[in-house]
Amino acid sequence: VIHKRRVAMAKAQGNISGAVECLNKYLE
Repeated sequence: VIHKRRVAMAKAQGNISGAVECLNKYLE
């Protein structure tokens, strides 16, 4: 269960960082 939760958190963090990168490129 903990492993699955870690994977889900890692995916969420990746999605957030990816969205931030897209926003930064858009703002530039």
